[in-house]
Amino acid sequence: MRKIIQEYRDLRLRYPQASISVIAHSFGTYALTKALEEPDLVFDRVIFCGSIAPESFRVTRYRAQLGRDPILNDCGTHDILPVLAKSSSWGYGATGTFGFGAVGIRDRFSKFSHSTYFKREFVRDYWAPFLRDGTIIGTDWEIDPKRTAPPYWQSLIAAIPVRWIAVLGPLGILGVIANMAAGDAARVRLENAYVSHYVGLSQLYLRFAFENKSLYNTTFTIDRMDLAAPGESYKLLNLEGIINCNGSVPTDLRIFVEAGRTSYCDYSFLTASWGMQELYKQLEKHFASQNLFNTLPDPTKVVLDGALLEQVKTTASQRFEWRPGEWRLKVQYRALDQTGAAEYTFPINDAVVASLKKLIDHYPTGFGVFPPWRYFTPTGQQPMQQITIRKSTDPS
Repeated sequence: MRKIIQEYRDLRLRYPQASISVIAHSFGTYALTKALEEPDLVFDRVIFCGSIAPESFRVTRYRAQLGRDPILNDCGTHDILPVLAKSSSWGYGATGTFGFGAVGIRDRFSKFSHSTYFKREFVRDYWAPFLRDGTIIGTDWEIDPKRTAPPYWQSLIAAIPVRWIAVLGPLGILGVIANMAAGDAARVRLENAYVSHYVGLSQLYLRFAFENKSLYNTTFTIDRMDLAAPGESYKLLNLEGIINCNGSVPTDLRIFVEAGRTSYCDYSFLTASWGMQELYKQLEKHFASQNLFNTLPDPTKVVLDGALLEQVKTTASQRFEWRPGEWRLKVQYRALDQTGAAEYTFPINDAVVASLKKLIDHYPTGFGVFPPWRYFTPTGQQPMQQITIRKSTDPS
């Protein structure tokens, strides 16, 4: 690790204006995650391959050091060494075989062993485009309809640390296998949630963990989401979109999860927007006339005024639904050809409501109403408010 830090600093002194990218392999990936503790290490783009960096590594902690593009993590579905590294020692992960499954990291899979990446053709076709302009090209293995997941015995080795076998004993191993193969094989868990609004429409940003503990690859689908205000019945939410799934945006609503893996996806839901289409058209036409779509937001500049501004403010105030009290949320999903459901509750207090209403005051500058600037306030903060969710019951 010290050598990486010194080499970087020497390189930076020699080329102070250069954009530095890095390709890390095997132990180099682990060393790089530790070297990032030094805040002066800044990289334009990062490629991992044969990674043994721990699954707990998160890009968000080092966002200012890692550029605008996700880390590209090339995984070998037939690479056993990261699995053995995780199983036989402390601190390492099998991320070079199974991926990170985390925001800010694009896991890309190939039918490779530990060092198959270093071929001229692979470097030219897959690494050069990413290093040049951030383009990530899916491998043929990823789109192959006959593609299989890494052998399940690899997942089993990763799940049963070899260092504990002598302590665990044969009966303990059998117990772990039985636990992985039976019971709650595939489920959806709500990880965290944020609330906001768009021109008054209640909006929720929800992160789901799709856990696949079965022996088979499967797909998950969120079928329905309902929201209930304090003391009221449930109302159907509209799916606005899937913002992110393991560092990328999925092409459809089905979330593919390999056997023994967990995927994390961020969803955006809105309450019904009936009667809002005409207002949206007016706003789109107005912002297009201002030539704002390719400009940076200016918190000191008024971009929305007059009758249209008053209409937007009035609409937002009239449709604003968030109020203090205990709210309920119900999710219905499908996995392993079966349906599941879960119900959650969360409190909204006066401070959250006041903060959400404050967003209306920013409409003249375009913040909160112009789609590209919708997720920020003039101070650079996000208008979304995190809420504490509690799982209540599993409705039948």
